[in-house]
Amino acid sequence: MVRIRPTIPFILLTLAILSEARDNRQTLCRVFVPDLVSRCARYARGSGPVSSPSRECCRVIKNTDVACACGHVNWFVERLVNMRKAVYVARACGIKLQPGSKCGSFKIPGGN
Repeated sequence: MVRIRPTIPFILLTLAILSEARDNRQTLCRVFVPDLVSRCARYARGSGPVSSPSRECCRVIKNTDVACACGHVNWFVERLVNMRKAVYVARACGIKLQPGSKCGSFKIPGGN
């Protein structure tokens, strides 16, 4: 059985998101994508229990245009990120998400 190091999916996630970035600074939706991945990816992956994000993660999230970022979530990102956990992280950082709105194809559940 082939083992994939945990960092490989997040390198792929970074590349998927960066493919949407339009400038040379690797920014998208007011966030420096490598910061988002390095500070927050651990809280939005896998199928285990949710965990509270760090202050550093929340700092990055609060500076992100989340609605814009949701518009760039595609099937590839959805395969790498647990969207339920991503919503939890955003809300734990104080971001208001409209229930019923979409982040990629994921429908945001009720409760802020």
